[in-house]
Amino acid sequence: NESREHVFTCLTSNSYAGKEYSKAQDVTVVVGYPVEWRNGTWPVVETKEKESAVLMCEFSGTPTPAVTWKRNGVALPIVKADGTFNHVVQSDGALLISPVETGDDTMFTCTGTNGFNSVSMEIQVLVAGAVVDAVLYSTLSIGLIFLLCLIILIMIILYKRSKRRKKVDIAVSVNGTDPVYANEKALEKLKKEEEERKRAAEKAARLAREKEERERAEKELQEKLEEQRRKEEEILKQEEEARRILEEERLKKEAAEMARLEEEERLRKEAEEKERLEKELAERLRLEAEKKARLEEEERLRKEAEEKARLEEEERLRLEAEEKARLEEEERLRLEAEEKARLEEEERLRLEAEEKARLEEEERLRLEAEEKARLEEEERLRTEAEEKARLEEEERLRLEAEERARLEEEERLRKEAEERARLEEEERIRREAEEAELRRLEEERRIQEEEERIVELQRRELEERLRREEQERIAREQYEENMEAERRAAEKEAARVAAAKALEEETCLARAKEEAATRRQIDTHKRNQELADREFEAAKAAEIEAESSVQNSKSDRELEIANRMRDGALQRAQRATINKDLADATIQRDVKKLKPMISKAEKKRVSGTENYLLQAKKLYEQLQAATQLKGATFDRRIADIEAAIHAIKKGGFETLLAVELLEAQVLLKKLQRIQRAALEVQKLSQQTIAILKSYNRPPDVVVQVMRSVFLLLGNKPSQLATWPDIVIQLNKIGKDNTKRRIQTCTPEDIEYTHAKKVELILVKYDEELVFDTTQALGVFYNWAECIADERLALPEVLTEKHKSSGLFGAARPPPLPEGGMVSSGTPPATGKKKKQKEKKEEKPKNGKKKVKVAAIAAGLRPGADKNMPPPPKFLHAD
Repeated sequence: NESREHVFTCLTSNSYAGKEYSKAQDVTVVVGYPVEWRNGTWPVVETKEKESAVLMCEFSGTPTPAVTWKRNGVALPIVKADGTFNHVVQSDGALLISPVETGDDTMFTCTGTNGFNSVSMEIQVLVAGAVVDAVLYSTLSIGLIFLLCLIILIMIILYKRSKRRKKVDIAVSVNGTDPVYANEKALEKLKKEEEERKRAAEKAARLAREKEERERAEKELQEKLEEQRRKEEEILKQEEEARRILEEERLKKEAAEMARLEEEERLRKEAEEKERLEKELAERLRLEAEKKARLEEEERLRKEAEEKARLEEEERLRLEAEEKARLEEEERLRLEAEEKARLEEEERLRLEAEEKARLEEEERLRLEAEEKARLEEEERLRTEAEEKARLEEEERLRLEAEERARLEEEERLRKEAEERARLEEEERIRREAEEAELRRLEEERRIQEEEERIVELQRRELEERLRREEQERIAREQYEENMEAERRAAEKEAARVAAAKALEEETCLARAKEEAATRRQIDTHKRNQELADREFEAAKAAEIEAESSVQNSKSDRELEIANRMRDGALQRAQRATINKDLADATIQRDVKKLKPMISKAEKKRVSGTENYLLQAKKLYEQLQAATQLKGATFDRRIADIEAAIHAIKKGGFETLLAVELLEAQVLLKKLQRIQRAALEVQKLSQQTIAILKSYNRPPDVVVQVMRSVFLLLGNKPSQLATWPDIVIQLNKIGKDNTKRRIQTCTPEDIEYTHAKKVELILVKYDEELVFDTTQALGVFYNWAECIADERLALPEVLTEKHKSSGLFGAARPPPLPEGGMVSSGTPPATGKKKKQKEKKEEKPKNGKKKVKVAAIAAGLRPGADKNMPPPPKFLHAD
């Protein structure tokens, strides 16, 4: 049967107690076929750079083979540093390369496996740009080799011609004109020269063998290093894969947490909405009860008026002739009053309809504003994501360019070393030829000094070999040191990137919390404002109605009732006015309006305003704490930042100011680290520093670390050229004392180029090695590393603005006063100085002082344009 699946049925039966029992079981047997390659043998795919290419890999077999791909033995796809990849395995087993890069000019291996066997085939990819480079490189190499061989051949021919000419001259000049004697001497000399040539050839062969052995050893060492580098790359890839998996799990957990928080927020909003509707229902019932009481009062008054009219009618019947005109006038007034009451009722219904329409319009506008804000927030997040991707791509390109430059530099140094070795070999051969010529001219003396010359030659060869080995050892050690420095720099950069990424994640989480808390606060303020507006309008309407009742009262009892109603309406209007003012100032979040409104409410002490007053005070304290923290982080003073953070925690604003608090805490840790390093320097004794000064020929680590310290302190490189120059700087006293300069040095005072140079110097040395040298050197190293890292983290443009403003080191701005302005941070003056200061402040020059203070209050840097953005919330992210 040609079918790949066969079903066999197993039937069993027996009889028990006179009954037959049976059971069937189906067994499916799948006939499999081994994997076979269907594309032919060893295909070749030609493509171009930056285009797309598809590598087909078709296998036949049963079950359907699973296809995997490798490039140079490395499984695909390979995830790049920016999280992307350009190798995609499609559903049919084909490999899509988009875009094609120069590194894809290599061999790809596809493997098909189905459980029976495994078949692998290789596909060669030829990239047009890479092939042209390889052909050009091979052509240039062949041309250079041919030119070098031609030059060597010309030199050999010229050398043989000169030797032949000298032999003829010697044969003619020996023993006058006797040709036989001359020929014998010439033959003897030729034999000796032949022996010399044989010895020279043997020596050259021996040197060539030694050179081949050295090259073989170097090749083996290079292969070992390459193998070690490959293993390290595999380990790094595995670690990167593990980090990626952990990152995906973390993102999943965060998504689940965000979904849970959104569900809780939705339930909370529904509960708040339900509570608001219940409050509105209670308020509506209360208003309806008041309306009903008012209607009953009007009905009672109407009945009394009718009773009075009835009595007057009876009196009119008795006195009809006399009172006819008066009763007609009263009837007309009654009709006018009823018409007026009807018109007032219609006007009230119309106003209620208009108010309902206005509230619906305000709700619609609020929903539109919220939708617009949500769209703007999504656009901002998308722009930030694109900017982040662009920065990561630029960083990747910069690292690739640095790696290429480093490889080119290593190749150039290797070629220079080979060229120097070749020139030394040629020079040595030339010197040996000259010595052979001298030996030929001075034959008798050569015989006497042959043994000494051989010994001397061997000694020179041994010294030359030792010298070359020493140079190779030094070069190898230098290479290893450079590799170790690069490794430490890479680890430091990786740690810095990881810290920056963690900080960014914490900032995003804090920003989300802060936005949610701020949104809840604003929603609460909006609800309070709506309630205050409704209360204010109701109070105004009640006041107008009470005033109308007072004017329309016709008896003393009615007037007394109307006065009481007017007094209650006035009290409600006063309370509603205060609540409305507090709600408006709170929703505007304006310090200039909050302070007078709070003072006014506290002074009047009206019942029913406590809730609005408490919220206004809380918002005022929050704005003050935010201003204090902003000024402290701008001044970068540890005590001010700690005080601002304590004020925020004391007021319970950790969630509402989460981002600013996180940035301030990070900045505080960095400043405390620099302060601790500077204090360690101050604790160094003169005896400890004297150990550094006592060096006559100090180790390289001592010179480089101390040079880095004085570069950061502002010395020029020309002042630190030698160790005695550095010792001169260490010996200075007074204001130029090293400890005093370190104590007053801040990251903003350091030039960016000096900090970058110091970073490149310090990365070559391990901290443990530095501390093992001397304790003082380790302390200086720790301070230099801390302050250089902090200086490199500062934006260059912002640093220049801070220097020009002169605000570094100044006191932080105090909390906002009643007018919303902040002081310049100078201590209060007393006596004559205070009067002089008041006079100067009375006449500011062109209003610059107030402009500067207002700029600080608005978050701008003094001297900066108003159109410039305020200082970023966090200046020192790694």
